[in-house]
Amino acid sequence: MMRVAVVAGDPGGANALVPVIQLLQQTGHAVHLHAYAQAETLWRAKGWQVAAAKSVELDGVDVLLTGTSVNPEMFEQTWWEKAEQQGIPSLAFIDFWTNYRARFLNAAHELVLPSQIAAPDEWAKREMVADGLPSERIVVTGQPLLETLAQRAPLSPDERIRMRRLCGVDESRSLAVFVSQPLCEMDRMLGRTGGIDERAVLREVEAVLAEMKRPIALLVRLHPREDAVDFTSLGQAWPDTRLEMALAPHDLLRAADVVIGIHSMLLLEACYLGCKVLSYQPGGQKTDPLPSNRFGWSKGVYRREALVNVLGALLDGISVVEPPPVDGHSCNRLITQLEELVASKKE
Repeated sequence: MMRVAVVAGDPGGANALVPVIQLLQQTGHAVHLHAYAQAETLWRAKGWQVAAAKSVELDGVDVLLTGTSVNPEMFEQTWWEKAEQQGIPSLAFIDFWTNYRARFLNAAHELVLPSQIAAPDEWAKREMVADGLPSERIVVTGQPLLETLAQRAPLSPDERIRMRRLCGVDESRSLAVFVSQPLCEMDRMLGRTGGIDERAVLREVEAVLAEMKRPIALLVRLHPREDAVDFTSLGQAWPDTRLEMALAPHDLLRAADVVIGIHSMLLLEACYLGCKVLSYQPGGQKTDPLPSNRFGWSKGVYRREALVNVLGALLDGISVVEPPPVDGHSCNRLITQLEELVASKKE
């Protein structure tokens, strides 16, 4: 039996680690959860006992498992450093295909690294190495959350109608869901300029719906780090637009006729749930981080004038390529890595 400390902050890493935590618990390992920011809320909502991640607690721990974050606190880095000082191996999981190096840079712009870094696929590993992360520390494990979603049964027609009615959308209207993400906040944090403005993208989507003049309800799902007060202009270009935060996010996505966004984790999750997905990234084709656009699982749109045609085609029934079948072993691979780290430390 391993004694595992698990740490997360940003919601992407917290959600991706949920299936791993559950399997660790089911197989008899002692799991101690430590979280901050949105991860604390997400894990507590599952009824789990969660300690604050601000204080490092590694006494009696065999191995450290963390998500990776890009936020003002970056407490995962403190845990990696303390684990190394105490001779405890650590494994950090990257949940999404962007901001690789930023997850490991401290305030002095120096790399702070765990013993190993888990990548979701070979493509991500190549990009991580190109971004300056050491190849010898990277292992490819898969993405546990995406595998879990891919194994869900589709909604029945009756379930889908019920979900839509809970959102106030009847059968006379199509349902589009816009998945937002705090890109402007991230750019400010990383000192970047010229990035995509998520609120400007949403305004353009509303304007396109006004041009189409079709009965389409647009429900907006905010990222956990976004505040509804920043979206008070909703409905000015398209009156049938409103926030929808009550329904569980995956239920909302599966009830939609089309899911629209930029390049968030939730947008990729929609692909694995079998949704039709449109990724709008004005001017961003050369730097598009959304892997589903590369493989045709979602429709990437990079020019404003193409939005009407692509959105209309998706609503009218054009299909998208389904993601390949998952093998269902990413959780096991992550746990095997933890076991190997513990075993190597004892040698």
